[in-house]
Amino acid sequence: MVEYDPSYSVNDVWENTVTSVGFTGNMGTKILNMWSSDARLKKDIAPCVTNASNALRQIGFIAYRFPDEADTVRHEVGFSAQQLQTVRPEFVIEGEPLTPEFPLLLTYLLKALQEQIPRVRALREAVRVLREAA
Repeated sequence: MVEYDPSYSVNDVWENTVTSVGFTGNMGTKILNMWSSDARLKKDIAPCVTNASNALRQIGFIAYRFPDEADTVRHEVGFSAQQLQTVRPEFVIEGEPLTPEFPLLLTYLLKALQEQIPRVRALREAVRVLREAA
């Protein structure tokens, strides 16, 4: 059962741009961050030129179990924060334990997907040309 953990406060989104809510359950305390994307809270806005696909290709996925789990428990699939730091240090929130910066990873995932759209279109066109020539 998951219960609300009152030790975490809900911050004012307009002042801090993040709302954190803590929950305690069988796997410990989890923190859910809801980030604001309101343009009025940002400055120096410019188009993103980061090659997100290249960054995401460098992430090494692993299968693992937590140390206190029996060998009969299925493996989880994910990645380690330490390896994420080697790809881009900003992918990890410093602290103990190290924590992946999931909102940033999601942003990179969406950008990488967007980067693939022109490639898919070009491949479709190449297939169409090859079929017409056959």
